[in-house]
Amino acid sequence: MKLKRLINLSLLLFAFLFIKCSNHSSNNSIDSKYVGIWQMKIKKLPKVGDVNFTMKISEKDSVFSGFFVEEDGDTVDFSNIQIEDGYLNTKYNWSGHDVGFKVKVNENDRNIVEGTFMRFFDVEGKRES
Repeated sequence: MKLKRLINLSLLLFAFLFIKCSNHSSNNSIDSKYVGIWQMKIKKLPKVGDVNFTMKISEKDSVFSGFFVEEDGDTVDFSNIQIEDGYLNTKYNWSGHDVGFKVKVNENDRNIVEGTFMRFFDVEGKRES
C-alpha cells in the first residue's frame, strides 16, 4: 500500500514538474517583440559614418530567422539569431568577416531597439511594422 502511494505521488510530482518546466522554457525561448521590420542605423563607423539598413526578423516553429537590406539593395541573411538575456543577437558573414550586433527593446517604447555592432559601435532602430 505504501509503495502504491509512493508511486502515485512520484508520478504526480513528475507530471507537475514536466508541465512547469515546459511552460517555463517556451516562454524564455521565444520573444516575439523582435519580430517585424526595423529601420536600423549603425552610428559613426570609421571612414563611412552612419550606415542605414532595413532588418526583417521572423519566427516560425520557435526559430528566428531574418535578413537585412543594405542601402545599395544588397540582402544579407543572418546565419544565427538568438535571444539571450533579453537581447537579440545576430550573426552573419559580411565581406568575408563573421560579425553581428546585439540589440534590446527600449523599456519605454517597444518600437525602438538599441545596442551595439561588434561591441564597439552604437546601433539603434525603429520598428516599421
